[in-house]
Amino acid sequence: FLDLRDLLDAMAQVVEPPDAMREDASQRLASLHRERREVEARIHDELQRLLQRSEVQAALQNPRPTLRHDRWVLAVRKDLKGKVPGLEVDQSQSGATRFVEPRSVIPLGHRLRDLDLTIAREAQRILWELTRTLRANRNRLLHTANILSWLDLTQAKARLSRDFDMVPAEPSQNGVLRLMQARHPLLLAMKDAEVVPLDVRLREGFRILVVTGPNTGGKTVALKTVGLLQLMHQAGLHIPAAPGSRLPVFSSVHADIGDEQSITQSLSTFSGHIRNIARILGSCGRRSLVLLDELGAGTDPEEGAALGRSILEELRQKRAAAMVTTHLGSLKEFACEHPEVENACVTFDLESMRPTYRLLIGQPGNSNALLIAGRYGLGREVLERADEELRQRQNRPEHEMIEKLQASRQELESRRQESEKHLQKSRNLARSAEEKQRHLDRKARRLMEEAETVIDQAMRELQAELAPVLRKLNNVPAPLKESLSDLEEILRRRAQQTTLAKRRRAHIATLKKQDLVYVPHLGQTCRIRRFHRAEEKLTVMVGNMTVEIDYDDVGLVEHPLLPPDPRNH
Repeated sequence: FLDLRDLLDAMAQVVEPPDAMREDASQRLASLHRERREVEARIHDELQRLLQRSEVQAALQNPRPTLRHDRWVLAVRKDLKGKVPGLEVDQSQSGATRFVEPRSVIPLGHRLRDLDLTIAREAQRILWELTRTLRANRNRLLHTANILSWLDLTQAKARLSRDFDMVPAEPSQNGVLRLMQARHPLLLAMKDAEVVPLDVRLREGFRILVVTGPNTGGKTVALKTVGLLQLMHQAGLHIPAAPGSRLPVFSSVHADIGDEQSITQSLSTFSGHIRNIARILGSCGRRSLVLLDELGAGTDPEEGAALGRSILEELRQKRAAAMVTTHLGSLKEFACEHPEVENACVTFDLESMRPTYRLLIGQPGNSNALLIAGRYGLGREVLERADEELRQRQNRPEHEMIEKLQASRQELESRRQESEKHLQKSRNLARSAEEKQRHLDRKARRLMEEAETVIDQAMRELQAELAPVLRKLNNVPAPLKESLSDLEEILRRRAQQTTLAKRRRAHIATLKKQDLVYVPHLGQTCRIRRFHRAEEKLTVMVGNMTVEIDYDDVGLVEHPLLPPDPRNH
């Protein structure tokens, strides 16, 4: 942040909360306001004097002065207006009351109006002056505003993560999209809403997912959840999903969701969808995510199915990641025929006749149209005919082959899920083992540091205890004095050869003037002013004072609170 106190002071001298101009914003403005109060007091005194007169009191509708068109007036009865000579400023809606500025008050009223105009001009001059000051500092203000915006956005993102128990998605290096226990944020925001978590994956064995199932079963919500969480991830947000979810970064995310019918543009639902899909197919590629809702709907089923298969083929050839919802059986068959495409379904509880909103990958879904139609009153004969027609279609050889193929793929999917569970369990065990090892390593380092500290402290205490004894031996004969010097040198070398002392001196060797060091016995971070390398001492700043300390007084950790550098002032 930049220091904007000078601008805050300049504004505080002009404006007071919430949005009023200070009367003392300038000496001239303060003088004008004083004169205005004096003139207004004289007007009230004169009006009170007039109100004491009996003939004036008898002519009034209201015994109190009032303000009309910025002038102080008396409310006078129309038929007695002559009792109060003066200027008629206004009248009531009925015309029974006339608002009169008494003759003796008119000069004071004129002066009050002149003062108001002068005050307004002076206020405008002051505001222009303040505006020029702020404009001259616009770069400082914009810089601070950008930082505040970033902080505000960061705080909003943090609150969103906290409120909805969001987690960061792991970055996917190989383009795999895997959402575990994903939830739509808007559903989480709804009170008392029961949100069913969603597991989705793309580019993990297949690139295109074809989702089928009944209406109101949750297909569109699943589509929107994937798209929204992907965009949240790319915007740097956490996502409402379980830890372990992985998301890539796509160069583009395309969606065609909802009813595109338009009266103003003469577009049917089908036309609106096709216009969007044409745009998507023209711009998507290998690094794109495509989300299509109700592919092939809104037109003849056979033509819609043929068009839907062709669109899926185009997405397959472009190698785009895609998630598609549909009711068309032909698109389920397409998913069975191509290894890069997989079926999925939203499940439906046949007993309660309610959707469960769960997504199962590896098997196609049924629309359950006949069951739902029966529940809502469609006749038995109609349903039986429809059921017979459906059975004849499903007994064709190609349907039997597709069912066998689908059963085989479901078995493979079941085995894959089992393998995934074992793999995840192995990963969890590996993570647990790594965490335990890190804990042991941290504990070992902490014990080693404590031991180094104890040894270093013991050597320093030994030196301190022997110092007075050695000073007493200064007057011994010369041969013994030499031995005494040798003993002092041995003690000094040993104190400098502890692991902690070596690390401290290696740290000091990297320092230079104006660098910061933490001095534990002072409890402060200090700035270096001078080195005394021969004596192994430093001169440091403590507040406004200089203090000389030994190398051994320097800590190896940096203090979090750093003093300001006086060179910057």
